[in-house]
Parts: sequence; structure tokens; C-alpha cells
Amino acid sequence: MRTRTLGFVPRTLAIGYSIACLANAGDPDKQPDGRPPALVLDHGGLFRPAALGGRDLILLSLAFSPDGKMIASAGGGKPEGKNGPAKGEVKLWDVSTGKLLKTIAVENGIVFDAKFSPDGKWLATASGSAGAVPEVPGEVCLWNPATGELVRKLQGHSRGGVYGVAFSPDGNVLASGSMPPLPVPHKDLAEIKLWNLTTGKELRTLRGHTGAVGSLVFSADGKTLASAGGRFDGKVKLWDVATGKDLGTVGIAADVARVMAFAPKSAALVVVTAFPADQEKSRVTMQVSLWDTIEKKQIKAFNIQDRFAYREALSHQGDLIAFSCDNGVKLYDVARQVEVQSIVPSKLRMRPVAFSPDDELLAAGNDDGTVKLWSVAKLRK
Repeated sequence: MRTRTLGFVPRTLAIGYSIACLANAGDPDKQPDGRPPALVLDHGGLFRPAALGGRDLILLSLAFSPDGKMIASAGGGKPEGKNGPAKGEVKLWDVSTGKLLKTIAVENGIVFDAKFSPDGKWLATASGSAGAVPEVPGEVCLWNPATGELVRKLQGHSRGGVYGVAFSPDGNVLASGSMPPLPVPHKDLAEIKLWNLTTGKELRTLRGHTGAVGSLVFSADGKTLASAGGRFDGKVKLWDVATGKDLGTVGIAADVARVMAFAPKSAALVVVTAFPADQEKSRVTMQVSLWDTIEKKQIKAFNIQDRFAYREALSHQGDLIAFSCDNGVKLYDVARQVEVQSIVPSKLRMRPVAFSPDDELLAAGNDDGTVKLWSVAKLRK
């Protein structure tokens, strides 16, 4: 499993950011918009907007296999309309050719997240219902990406949705986060479950968030799990994996918080947060911050203002952060804290983003049902 160097990071790191997708036209480091992608993968069909004959299903997750040869794109929606059942889909693609390798139909709800195991032998999907009325229990499925076959279901979450999954570095434990439907947030509703992947049995359930837990990351040694409660919560919590003990909350008070990565060989975490900067003008500030997770102290932070970032991805070298927005993808240099590239491939919202394991490619999912891949080396120029 590749670790992230984050060379600018001290002994421990957590990033809590208020970042918005705002391009500064006067910034000499910013390159012109409109870089053409190296490859376009098209889900088509149900994933096209209604105006183009589709059913408005959306892409919600992207994941590269550990060897970088395959990418999984996942999402879903209600193909029969707002009163119909929610369905999900995963497509597996050959990165070098763009060829579609497998299509996995997930009948138990929308696929909110997908992750490869560290050895690449399993693909985990997190799925369930969306909206105030639950249709099916939240569920985690393990798939064989080579064949597309279902290996195992991990069931036990309450009715609603499972919004995020994460494998431990050794691949022996899976964490999954969920929340039953709104509108009543409560600390006992949001659940994090830890699963033994050898037996498929639940190890323990962790509670403490009031929002949907869709953001999870293990420390490099696998001993600590960081979780973020997303909307209606805004907190980042730390857990002892072996005992399930609550290790405390990182000192962030935000509307939205998401964890990105632990720095290798340290107790350092990268966090992304959103704050309302101007309620009257509906402006949002997104912040990237570095935190000492032992002392629960912030080391540094930088802000980007005036637009909400839907998702973000940190390069494996730790030098770049990509943010998906309603009008494209913004790429930031972490050390210099400046935007180095703005990619505007369409007028529709960009959602999931991911760097390939070697950091040579950046992938982004679009609401037009396509996944676009760019050469990171070309974006740096």
C-alpha cells in the first residue's frame, strides 16, 4: 500500500481546511482552463442527464486498483423516477486502453463509495437508500474485480445508507460508516462498523457522530481510525481499532468535515472542512489544515474561498490536492498553497476525483456520466 510523503508535514499532521473553488485570474501560477483529458470513460445510458435522454443517475466514487491498471467508477440513483427503487452500478475499466472490463449491478441501493483492498483482490462497495424514507438496509459488498462476482455481503447497518468504506493497511479489517435517514440527527444514529475480513464477522460498532459517516481513513500502522461525520456533524474523531475506544475529537468546528489521509510513520492526519463565510451571499470557505493528532492541535492551515468543493483527493506524494466543483476541477500546490490548474471540461458538476497510485493520472467523474482522466505531468506544465 502506497503511503503519502507529505514532505511539508511535521511529526503529526491533520488537515482541516476551508477551501473554495475560486480561480484567481491574476495568479501567474494558474494555467489556462480547458486542458483536454487523456482518456474519457462513458457510463452512458442511465447516467446521462435527462436532457440527453438519460435518467440522471450520478457518479459518486472513483478508485484506482493498487497497481494502477484498473479504475472503478460507481454511483447510482432512481432510474424509474423519484418514487422508484434506488439502484447502483460499478464499472471496471482498463486504464491503459479505456476498455470496459466489467459491469457490476448493485440492486440494494445507490453505491456511495468503492475501494480496492491493498492487494487488489477485493473491491468493497458501500450502498443503500437516499432520502428521508429508507428502502433497504445499508450494505457493504465485497466483489472479485477480476470476475465481477460477489464474494461476500457484510450486513448489520441500520436501514438507510452506508456512505463510506476503508481497508486497513494489512487488508484484514474493513471500516464502514453509515447513518439512517434524516431528519433527526442523534449521536446514536450514525454508525461505524469494523469487520474481520477473514471471517466476515462484525468486530464492533462505534458511535459518536451525528452526521452520515462517509469519510474514513486508517493510520499507516492500522492502529488508529479517523472518521468524519460530513454534514450536520462537522467533527473528526479518532478511534483505537483494537479496542474501539474513542480517542477524542480533533478540534475542528465546521459545517462539513472530511478526512483525507494519515501521514506515514506518524500520528498525522489530513482533514478538509467547510465553513459558511457569508450567510447572506451563500459563500463557503473551504480549509485545508494540518493537525497533531496526539495533542489535537492544529499545525497550519490555508483557505480557499467563495465556492464549495464537492470532493477532494490528495496525491500520493502529498504535493497536490484536487477539488471537484460545480464547474470543473481545481488543482492546488500544497506547499505553495496556490492554484496551479483549473480544468473546466463541461458546464455540469464534477463529483468524485482520484489520483492514480503513481500520481501520473488524475480522474474525475462528471454529471454527464463520464469519467475523464488527465496526465498530471501535463497539468503541472
